[in-house]
Formats: sequence, C-alpha cells, structure tokens
Amino acid sequence: MTSSASVVSTSDALDPADDRALQLATCPLCHTVDTVTTVSALDAGGSWRCRTCHQRWNARRLTTVDAYTKWSRERDEAHGVTAVGTRVNSAL
Repeated sequence: MTSSASVVSTSDALDPADDRALQLATCPLCHTVDTVTTVSALDAGGSWRCRTCHQRWNARRLTTVDAYTKWSRERDEAHGVTAVGTRVNSAL
C-alpha cells in the first residue's frame, strides 16, 4: 500500500525512484517531521507515533487522510468555499 502522505525529501538530487526511500514521514495533523521514519518504511508496514501530538500513523491511516483531504477540497471547490470557510462571491 503506497501513501502520498505528507513527506519531506532529504535530497532533491537523487533519482526519483530512489527518492522515496529518503522521504521522511510528516504528521498530517501537526506537521511535525519524523526524523527517523521514511515513507518506504511505512509502505513496508511500519508505523510511528508523532512526538508532538502523539498520534499513531501508518500507511493505511495516511492514505485515508489523503483521500479525505482530496474529497474535502473538491467538495469545497464545487460549492465555492475558500480555504478559510467563506463563500467566493457571496452576497453581503
């Protein structure tokens, strides 16, 4: 199971195929970068607990968060809602 969860790349100079092994996992809740866990480790079944918010994350949970974020963004765009929750071109 692959996840496109929040990641920080430790190097932009490497081949993109090898880059996944160096991408550090990032908590989608508080955005803390885990300096030990890589995305490829999560794909292999690993998990980690965020040191800031103490949430436990694995590839399945990160994939679920990504899917919800995408759905929510598309729904907001379809209804004309901006990121701060106000309608675009709303009448006052």
